[in-house]
Amino acid sequence: MLHDLRAGRVGSKHTGAEWAKSNLDQSWSGLIDRAWDGRPNPAVSVRQPADSADHRSTLEFVREVMRAANSFAAIEKFMNEDSN
Repeated sequence: MLHDLRAGRVGSKHTGAEWAKSNLDQSWSGLIDRAWDGRPNPAVSVRQPADSADHRSTLEFVREVMRAANSFAAIEKFMNEDSN
């Protein structure tokens, strides 16, 4: 989602994950990789208990992305108001 906001268009999940690993804090890379690794067989992975550390990290990652998206939206709003 954050990649899509920055790029101005909807991209693939894979592109977004690779962008996030390259552009966000490197501490998120492991979490992104583990989430991506669970995608090939979601029918199995949804029946397994979530790793509690990854669960906490995922919630923090979502908060971080929401903060970044809100900052981006505020900048865009300012830029649009400035150009009018």
